[in-house]
Amino acid sequence: MKVHSKKPDVPPGSMCIVVRFQFAAVHYRPDALRKSILRVPHRHVFHVTATKSVSHDDRDIEFIELKTQMEKAAVALYGKITTTNSCEMMARTLGTMYRCRQVSVLEDNENGAMWTYDPLATLSSEREVMRTVRRLAGRMCN
Repeated sequence: MKVHSKKPDVPPGSMCIVVRFQFAAVHYRPDALRKSILRVPHRHVFHVTATKSVSHDDRDIEFIELKTQMEKAAVALYGKITTTNSCEMMARTLGTMYRCRQVSVLEDNENGAMWTYDPLATLSSEREVMRTVRRLAGRMCN
């Protein structure tokens, strides 16, 4: 077992790993303003950036492993069906699923949303996200 010693000359702080990926998906917002283009299904390339806290500087999790897992989940949840999920919803779902510190989802790498982990938030929102994930996963299997 590796022993990770803290060097005295290293300033205190926290370490995160960062992964980035993109996926194509079609979405629409049925609750958007009347006559809005958002009410019609339209395609975007969604760009995702996620940061995940790690406990030391020798890779709690490999970058490529986290990236591959998150990318597969995003494609499974949003890339194979027309979805009504917003960037905000996607960021929160992926962040909760992978216990990330922060997740941003941008449409065509321009505009979007950023979700940030809030340790003071109640578990009810996490439960709600996981129920949504299970529902979407069940729909994909049928």
